[in-house]
Amino acid sequence: FRFQRAALIPHASEFTSVAFSEATRTAIQVSRAVLQAGITLSVLVLLGRFVVDTTEGVDRNDDVPQKLIKATEPVLGPVRKVVPKYFEVDISAIAICSVLLLFNELVVAEKGILNMLAAKR
Repeated sequence: FRFQRAALIPHASEFTSVAFSEATRTAIQVSRAVLQAGITLSVLVLLGRFVVDTTEGVDRNDDVPQKLIKATEPVLGPVRKVVPKYFEVDISAIAICSVLLLFNELVVAEKGILNMLAAKR
C-alpha cells in the first residue's frame, strides 16, 4: 500500500527546475543584503545590551546604555519570561542572538535558502 503525495506539496527536485528572471535574482540578492545587515546590527545591539547588563562598572543612566535599553527592552521583556537566568545572569539577549544567527545561517548566509534561490541554473 503506497501513499500518494498531495499535488500541492512540491518535491525538492522540482525546485531545481525553477528559473527566475535576472530582476528577480537581483531583488533576492538585495533582500538578502538588507536582511544580513539588519541581523548583524541587531546582534551587535543585543550584545551591547548584554554587556551593559552584566558589567557592574557601566553607568546605566548614561546616554548610550539608555538608548540600548530602550531599543532592546520591547524584544527582551517577553523573552525573559521564557528564558530563565543562569547564575543570576540574564541570558535573554544571548538567546535572541542565537536565534537570529541560526536564521541568518539557514536563510540569509552564503549557503542559505535565499542564495540558493538567486543562483543561476
